[in-house]
Amino acid sequence: MTRQRRAKERVIPPSQLAWVCKPDDEWNSIAPTKEDIARAHFENRQLKRDFIPSVVSLDYRYIPEWPSCLEEVEEEYKLPNIDPCLPFQGRACGDATLLESGTTRGIDHAQFDALFYDLTMKAKHIFTPAWLKTAVMYPLGPEQIRKIKKNNYFKDIRYRLLVNNNNSTAILAVENIKNEEFTISIIENRLGEPSHKTGNIVIAAPNSGYAMHMRYGELPFHVLEANETPFALVFDEHYNPRGVFSPEVFYERSIECHVRSSRVLSDPEKAWLNTRCGRNDLRHRRIRLLEFNSPIERNVAVSNGLFEYLNVLFCDAMFSCTQPTDQIHLYITYEIEPKYLECVAVTVAHENDKQFVESSFNSHGLTVNYYNDNCRKEPSLKYDPSVKTMVLHNFPRHLRTFESRKWLIKRIASRNFFDLESIEPFTERDSDSNRYCSSIKNQEFKLLIEWQLYKSGYFNNIYRPIDAPWTDHMQGGLGARNLLRVVKERADIPWVVRRKNVGPNQPKEKFTIHFKNIDFGIRYIEPLLREYHKWPLCRNNSGDCYGPTFTPCFRRSFTISRAVRIAIRTPLYALDSRLRKTFSRLSKNEDVMMKNEESTYFGVRLHEEWRDGNDFGIIGVQGWSPQGIRHFGGRLLKLLTPKTFETTNHPELTFGIGEEYVRSLNQKYEGEVVVDIDKYRQTINLIGGRVTEAMNDLKTYSKNKGSIIMSVRIPLHFPFIDGRILEVLENVSIEQLAFILGVNRLEYNHQDKVILFEGSIEAHEKLVKGLEDISQEIYKREVRNREAPGKYHHCRNIYCVNLHNKISAIANQTCPTCMTEIGQSDFYRFHCGHNVCRLCVNVMIKNQIEAAELKFTCLEDGCEEFISPNEIMDIVLGDSRRIRDFDTMKLEELVMKMKDAVINNSHLSLKPCPTPDCLGIISKSNEATEEAKECNNCGHKYCRKCLLDIHSDRTCEEHARLQIPDASIQKYKEDSGSKNCPNCNHLVNKTDGCNHVQCQCKTHFCWVCLFQASESGPIYAHMQEEHGGHGGNYEIPEFEDGNIDVQRAIAENLRLQDRFPDDDWDTDETDDDFDQEEEDRLNREFLNQRGINPHLPLAEIRRINREHEAAAAMMRNLNLAEQHQVVPVPEVFEPAPTQAPEVLEEQRALQVPQVFMAHQETLGNDQIHQWPRAGFATAPQTAPVYQFTTEAERLEAERETRRALNIPEIPSGAARPARYLDEFPALLLEIWPEYYESADRRAVLLAWINESTNQDELDHRVSELFRYAQDGEDLDA
Repeated sequence: MTRQRRAKERVIPPSQLAWVCKPDDEWNSIAPTKEDIARAHFENRQLKRDFIPSVVSLDYRYIPEWPSCLEEVEEEYKLPNIDPCLPFQGRACGDATLLESGTTRGIDHAQFDALFYDLTMKAKHIFTPAWLKTAVMYPLGPEQIRKIKKNNYFKDIRYRLLVNNNNSTAILAVENIKNEEFTISIIENRLGEPSHKTGNIVIAAPNSGYAMHMRYGELPFHVLEANETPFALVFDEHYNPRGVFSPEVFYERSIECHVRSSRVLSDPEKAWLNTRCGRNDLRHRRIRLLEFNSPIERNVAVSNGLFEYLNVLFCDAMFSCTQPTDQIHLYITYEIEPKYLECVAVTVAHENDKQFVESSFNSHGLTVNYYNDNCRKEPSLKYDPSVKTMVLHNFPRHLRTFESRKWLIKRIASRNFFDLESIEPFTERDSDSNRYCSSIKNQEFKLLIEWQLYKSGYFNNIYRPIDAPWTDHMQGGLGARNLLRVVKERADIPWVVRRKNVGPNQPKEKFTIHFKNIDFGIRYIEPLLREYHKWPLCRNNSGDCYGPTFTPCFRRSFTISRAVRIAIRTPLYALDSRLRKTFSRLSKNEDVMMKNEESTYFGVRLHEEWRDGNDFGIIGVQGWSPQGIRHFGGRLLKLLTPKTFETTNHPELTFGIGEEYVRSLNQKYEGEVVVDIDKYRQTINLIGGRVTEAMNDLKTYSKNKGSIIMSVRIPLHFPFIDGRILEVLENVSIEQLAFILGVNRLEYNHQDKVILFEGSIEAHEKLVKGLEDISQEIYKREVRNREAPGKYHHCRNIYCVNLHNKISAIANQTCPTCMTEIGQSDFYRFHCGHNVCRLCVNVMIKNQIEAAELKFTCLEDGCEEFISPNEIMDIVLGDSRRIRDFDTMKLEELVMKMKDAVINNSHLSLKPCPTPDCLGIISKSNEATEEAKECNNCGHKYCRKCLLDIHSDRTCEEHARLQIPDASIQKYKEDSGSKNCPNCNHLVNKTDGCNHVQCQCKTHFCWVCLFQASESGPIYAHMQEEHGGHGGNYEIPEFEDGNIDVQRAIAENLRLQDRFPDDDWDTDETDDDFDQEEEDRLNREFLNQRGINPHLPLAEIRRINREHEAAAAMMRNLNLAEQHQVVPVPEVFEPAPTQAPEVLEEQRALQVPQVFMAHQETLGNDQIHQWPRAGFATAPQTAPVYQFTTEAERLEAERETRRALNIPEIPSGAARPARYLDEFPALLLEIWPEYYESADRRAVLLAWINESTNQDELDHRVSELFRYAQDGEDLDA
């Protein structure tokens, strides 16, 4: 029989053992339940860990990364609004386009020079009519050139248009009819009155509250009110943009006044007006700026009352693009839906970790529950092996979103080393939620918010319009809490609540709170957020456990044009990405900043607002933490600040083909570079993401002229080139000329009278120079043998003389200022027809602005025509192609100089506002009222008669006299009884006490006669001898060595006795018998006790006394150092053999630095540094040495000394917590600078010192540092 194999023994785990109750079991009376069995099995399954759960900080706030709210901004195609006179104001180049750079064949200079020499000779023999010899030569300005080119005003008269290319003068040559005066009158009548003489320019500094009005031929004058300007702001709600009429025609027919121009204000301008006017509704309304011919017509139109006007002073220059606009809001959102309890469902990776995971969550204050499939609580599911999902409740209040709670759960899991399969949101439904939801739909949420604002302002003392208790009065009167309806009707209410939704109640009701200013907004929001962290605010009923959501927002915005916005799109998106990640990164890194309660709302991102049809939009930084938003706003402003390229060494880049090349960089870099050519300051401003590449192009322009290919239209007509040049070029082969120049394309356009050129810039300059030389030869041919002009200078008519001088100046071939030929340089053509090189124009305008000579005239000799305000604006700002973002910056100097000139010429009727940083002007008024006036800019109140501060108790003359420093000080001295120190002349005020006074310059003097001395003793002796006492309400006993501090203490004691005569004061009634002999006896006794010969001179006695006092002060400092210290003894100390070991340890040699550094709370650093370096190792030699027989005697003596000096008891070092050091002891660095030279060594040693658990240990470690340095130990080893 085969032996069967025995089955292998198996061990049954305890988790699979059944519960058995035996009859003799003492616990058999209570049978275990299924839940007990399940719990036992559950506990057996759980992994046992040998550590308790680690707790993470719940104070950190979770900041999610905000989504980007930047928009895709595109350039809107509009017809370019270019001044029709622009091509005639300076050296223009016609339409030009930058093509790809490449290599060209090059120019054949020899053939070109030979060809154009022949053409020049041909021009010298061109036919000239005889009537030109006596023709009237009339120089033309830009507007007159435009009129002549548009219409033929001289069909019945022989005329010719000439061009003097030497000075770029455009001349109208008209046949002389009768006489020169008559011919000029015909020209003037047919060309009409120039429009520049009737134009008005109003400019202002940003946020100045005033404007400067410029008119032709007049000095500028200031305006403070809107009715003094020709501009009016009208709410443009009646005009239909889709109508038949233009806005100018519509308003002209409505108000029966001529409207010169109009435009709609942009959103940034309306936002600025919101702040300026203290309103919140302007951004949502359409506002149009109307310009009339004069302020009178403007006031007539406004007084009609047909439209609603905004009565505020406004002009284009008042609004600055670079000036930041700050706004603060509070957003409140109500959710009109059932509010259930939001929880988080967590699924553990391993079921046997469930108990530890639950313990970890409980240690953080979270509640763990288990739910069945019907979303009902079922605690027994905890023991079910198949259930691994638990639901977490009771999260910190600042973690309201699922993302923030998930972030906390992941931190807990990571810190405690357990894995989770999933983290999902879980909603616990409540049967009462639907009932509460239906009841809140009829709530007036706006009233709840206003009541909360009113309450917060009342209790935080921000806004308390009603000075009454909050609750009801006992007499039956209403308390302040019941008067909200009355408060809402006040004009000074600092908030406005607006509902953002439209129509009936929405699923989410959103409200925005606008505040009066930034200061009010911050003062309101901060306490509201503190309350909101503790409990829900503005709840609609008791069932609302969360309340509405509060979101504060601070914005710093700038105005930006579309072109600039498109140019900076790449760096702008990069900046936005960095800003949005700032605070979320701090949360992930658990930065200590994120423990702040307000950090719940920390966040930052860029925002922008654009509206179709507007060239300007708003861009800025928004979020919370006003200080942080201002900081990030600086980064955005840096991105909006242009980089400047100086053209001093590259003047050709500001005119002609060079200017067109610079402007074409925008096309080359696909809109990522915006260029502004500032001819007035001779700079080029660039903004965009590819500015660096564009700057390199500008620097290498001169070298690369031969490889830069441009497509240009070269004009062959007036006023650029004499039109008869076509006769000279008639037989020239255009193909041959193109080959000589090495260009890609060259052809005539006979219809437009231009040459279509496509080639290098070098070839273009060569061709244009040749054409202008031919044109100049034609001009010389046509004006040769001219007869002298008529002698109209004998006429007494000033107008005739000016015309004669104007025409005579045509013969001038150079710039009237620098006396050089303009040639191919840049120039500026004034409306009088005279040209001046651009550099001379800039210098003239700058010099006259600097000298405040603001009445500009033409630079041509004999021409007395005024330069119009429009021309000044063109010179200073630039033409219509400029980037208008920088207009305010360019006008700043001009406006400030105009302000100074106006104030200087006002005969003291105007003054600058005295408020610091205010640019406003204050003015006198002759009204009979005594009411104060206010500055239009900052609201500073002043007297309307003398422009000084309000002075209701004095006349203007008296108040003006007190503004003089000497008179004001004298008045103060008379009122307060003050006097000047006889040594330093400092003003000293004495309120009470004796007549001995010590000035801040350490001089002692007598208050009665100003007798002075270097010490107090002679002063008291002087007062006793000369004035018979010390003065004051009481006599102070004095000693020859009296101290001013002691005298003050005695005076204070006597003053208290006067105020409280009924108190029991310990006074000596025998003081009245105190005589001089008794005083001398006490002085001698005092000196003898100190070992000083009383017969020595007084100065020697004082010197010895000061040395004794210094030694005594040093000993007092040592006694204050520590309770159980002993007075220092010499360094070499051998204790007596009869003393106990503990006493010997206490009486060991004590080093002064150890005592001082170990007790910095008792001794200040100033006292430490007074010790001489040689005395650090041992005690001061001047201090006496005391020895005590026993420890008890020493301690008792110290206690008596401390009681005598009123020094409180100091606990022992072991009983006191360590007072940690903020920095490495300065004394160690002073004694051993080389040993502790390394900053890393000092940081390690400072950390080692601050690891001490009590003061004794800290003292020991500091003393060890002294020992290390003395012994020269190698700490690195």
